[in-house]
Amino acid sequence: MAKSIKLKNETYIDSSSVVHDRTTLNNILKDTGWRDIIFYSGFSDFADWTTCKARKIGDVIYIKGAVKGFSSINYTQFAKLPNDFRGNTDNTVQFIVPVINKASTIAVLNIGMNTGIMVLTSANSSVSSSDGININCSFCLY
Repeated sequence: MAKSIKLKNETYIDSSSVVHDRTTLNNILKDTGWRDIIFYSGFSDFADWTTCKARKIGDVIYIKGAVKGFSSINYTQFAKLPNDFRGNTDNTVQFIVPVINKASTIAVLNIGMNTGIMVLTSANSSVSSSDGININCSFCLY
C-alpha cells in the first residue's frame, strides 16, 4: 500500500510519485519568505503601503509592490531580484502593468530569468517621477 502525504488544499503526493521523502518535498516547497527587491539609484517604493518585495516558493517567484522614480520609460532598468531568485535560462518574462495616478496607462515589465534584472520597456503614455508602477506578478523559473 502506498503512503501518502497530505498537503495544504487537500493535495496528496503518494510514494509512487516523483517525490519520495520529506527532504525532497521540503526542497521543492522551500520558501524564502518576503525579501527586499534591490533598487537601482533613483528608484524607490512608491509609498509605505506598496513596499516592493519578492518571494520564492520552490521554483515560483512572487513579486509585489509599486515603484517610483521613472522620468521616462524606454528600456529603463530599475531593480533586480536577489541572487538566489534567478533561473538557468536567458529567457525573459513579460507582464503588462498599470501605472498608478495615470488612468488607462500601462507599461511592459520585463524580468530576465538568469539576471533578475527588472526593466520597463514601454508605456502607452508618458510618466513622471511621482507616478508609481505596479509590479505585482508571479512566474515560474525554468
